Amino acid sequence: MASRSFELLQEQERLRVGRRFLLLRPLIAALGGCGNSLLLASAHAPARQKLILASAFALVIGAFFWEAWRLGRRPLTERWLLCSLCLTLLALGTFALF
Repeated sequence: MASRSFELLQEQERLRVGRRFLLLRPLIAALGGCGNSLLLASAHAPARQKLILASAFALVIGAFFWEAWRLGRRPLTERWLLCSLCLTLLALGTFALF
């Protein structure tokens, strides 16, 4: 019985911290995106590569804002948190190939 109570407390804490992270992430990413945009603008990379990177930044940051908006209207679940983090890793890994 005590073990189940401890697991429930762990889950609640994980969801509380996860929710806070997902709500703050768009703002943090947007600030990083501004810095990356400045660096990208001054880089001597091909224009196509700059466009792809800028599009990737905009797409991912836009998705973060959409997710935070959506999270304001629905409760966070373990599945949502796991999928969100996995999709973020997938997006970062995919865009790193370009």
